[in-house]
Amino acid sequence: MGLTPFAVRGVYTGMKVLVLRKIHSVCENNSSILLRYALLLSAFTLLRPVSAFAGDPTILQIEIQSAWGGLGSPQATGLVIHHEKGEYHLGSTRVDSASVESLRASIRQPAHRRPTLENLGLTDEWLKNAADKLGRDAEHNDGSDSVLYKLGHGRPDQKAIFHRSYTDPHFMARVLPALFRCCHTDDYPQVKVSILYADGNRTTLSSDSQSEFMLPWKVEGSDGTAETYNKNISIAVAAILPEKAANRERISGSGLDLALAWVVMDAIENDWNLSNAKARAGEALARIGRFTQSSAQISIPITM
Repeated sequence: MGLTPFAVRGVYTGMKVLVLRKIHSVCENNSSILLRYALLLSAFTLLRPVSAFAGDPTILQIEIQSAWGGLGSPQATGLVIHHEKGEYHLGSTRVDSASVESLRASIRQPAHRRPTLENLGLTDEWLKNAADKLGRDAEHNDGSDSVLYKLGHGRPDQKAIFHRSYTDPHFMARVLPALFRCCHTDDYPQVKVSILYADGNRTTLSSDSQSEFMLPWKVEGSDGTAETYNKNISIAVAAILPEKAANRERISGSGLDLALAWVVMDAIENDWNLSNAKARAGEALARIGRFTQSSAQISIPITM
């Protein structure tokens, strides 16, 4: 009869206490072998049974169904990961246990009721690097993306408006929710992740979001149902999916910088257009000034 997780944890704790007592008694009389016993304790700690120590039931199976339909060829990916002899396998391919544990940990995190710069990893440095990259990409865009084309053909002051807005965390926090507003046509992603535990419980993650990271996720489990904007779930799912799996690129959030560019460009439209109007007005006034000056130079005074 096998030990329960709590029994295993008790055995582990008791053995650890014995090791600590041994270190104390020996090192009182001989400090020269302190390092040897310290290394022994470190090795013992690293060898502890992780799932039993945490009191978590083992994940027995992860099933993922991911599909996309819309303007183009439909795509679908289905896979099942099994737990076998302490390892995880997708067919004959071994799956990194750390990826599975990352998925478990992300599910256990508190639900994020709304998207935030912090949860999405949008630090000041990230925003600046992304804005600089978008500026470079815009200079060489062939028109395949309308926002980059618009940015690349903007006036210097318009480009400055975009860069200043994109790198302003307060501005970005205000416009960020627009990134996750539904929706556009001819784009229908779906993904469902079913996780079976050794204790018989099951957690299901699902999303049909068109947004980056496919946020929000619907999480259903023994504790109830919740909706969360936790990017960490997306990153964990993407890490498990094969490289060419349907929706993997969107789930991983690889297009976040460009998606945010669309949001920013929409938010600064009035300033962008006003800048353009001022520039055109200035050009018109300059032409009027040149015309007036030329007229004054060619005028012939009439004397009586």
